[in-house]
Amino acid sequence: MPGLFLAFRGVAGPGDEILVPDPGWPDYLGGMRSLGIRPVPYPLTPPHYLPNMATMDQLITAATRAVVVNFPGNPTGQVAPPDVVQALVDWAERHDLWIVSDEVYDQIVFDGQPLSPAHIDPERTLGVYSFSKTYAMTGWRLGYLAGPPSAIASLTKVAMGIWSSVSEPLQYAGLAALEGPQAIVEDRRRQYQRRRDAAVEYLDRVQITHSNPDGAFYLLVHIAESGLSSRDFALRLLDQAGVAVAPGSAFGEMAEGFVRISLASPETDILRGLARLAAFLGHA
Repeated sequence: MPGLFLAFRGVAGPGDEILVPDPGWPDYLGGMRSLGIRPVPYPLTPPHYLPNMATMDQLITAATRAVVVNFPGNPTGQVAPPDVVQALVDWAERHDLWIVSDEVYDQIVFDGQPLSPAHIDPERTLGVYSFSKTYAMTGWRLGYLAGPPSAIASLTKVAMGIWSSVSEPLQYAGLAALEGPQAIVEDRRRQYQRRRDAAVEYLDRVQITHSNPDGAFYLLVHIAESGLSSRDFALRLLDQAGVAVAPGSAFGEMAEGFVRISLASPETDILRGLARLAAFLGHA
C-alpha cells in the first residue's frame, strides 16, 4: 500500500486522473482519492479480462496521467500475454502516460509467462511488489516499489517524510526471504495450481460459469442466475450456508453478477465451500 501511495503521489496530483482496471482491487481507489486524484475505471470484460486499447482511448482526457495494470490480476487471476503488454506500453507511450504495474502475484503463475511493462519501457514504469504473496509473509506488511532511479530518488524523499523507513527487523526478514531457499515458492505455486484445477473441475462438473485464472489465487464465480446482487448473494451465502465470498461489486461494475472465492484455503475446504455454493444456486 505505501508503494502504491508513493506511485500515485509521484505521477499525479489533485485534479488529475489515473485509469484503473474494472474489475480491480478496490484499495487503489482510496489511495488516489486521499490525494485528490480521480480514478477512472477501464473495463476488463470476460472471458479474457484483458484491456482493450481502443476502449481506453475513449477514457483519455487532458487530466490523465497514468494507468494502473495488475497481472496476474485480483480478482480475475488473468495474466496478460506479451503482445498485450507490448500493445499497452505502446499505447502509454503514445499518450505519454506513466504505468503503475501492480505485480504482487508475479511468482504465482499457472499458465503463460508474465511480462512486466518495465522490461519494455523501464523509464515509464513504476512496479509494486510484495513479500505477502510470494513468501506468505502477509502479517509482516513488507513490500517495495521499483522504477527509474530518478523517480525512486524523488519518491524516497516523500517516504522519508511520511514513515521514514521499514523497521530494520522487517528488512532483515525480507532479505532472508530473498536470499534463502526458493523451493517453497514453487511448492506454494503448485499447491495453488492444484486448488485452481480442482475448483475449476468441480464448477465445470456442476455447470457453473467461472473465470479461468492464469495466476494469483482467486476465482470469479457467476451467480447472476440467483437473481440477487453479488452483495446480497454473499451475505445470504454466509448467513445460510456458512461460506464467505467477496461480492463482485467490491471490485467494480464489471464484476457485478460474480463473487470471488479465494484459493488460499486447503483444497478440501475450497471444494466443501463450492459444494455449498452450488447447492445454494440449485446446481448440486
